[in-house]
Amino acid sequence: MKVMEIGPEKMGILPSDPEQGGISGAIVFGKDYRPNADGIKVYLNGDRDLNDILGRVETAGGKVVQEKTQITPQIGYMAVFQDTEGNMINLHSHA
Repeated sequence: MKVMEIGPEKMGILPSDPEQGGISGAIVFGKDYRPNADGIKVYLNGDRDLNDILGRVETAGGKVVQEKTQITPQIGYMAVFQDTEGNMINLHSHA
């Protein structure tokens, strides 16, 4: 992740590989932003297997809220964890 400061806000730019068709995004910290579990839902690409990511959540101080669960065979899988600041992070993968 590349960190940038734009005015009073700090942004963590999420990397992507345009040649592989990846998408990018950013995590933004600002004076008036408050982490919470009731905010917007963001789904991040969990790559090949969500269990790889979920296996690192608690070690990093987070909490797994929903284990890897199949949505449908066509859509794939999802999981949810809460980060150390209380935000809910949703993950998606096709396998």
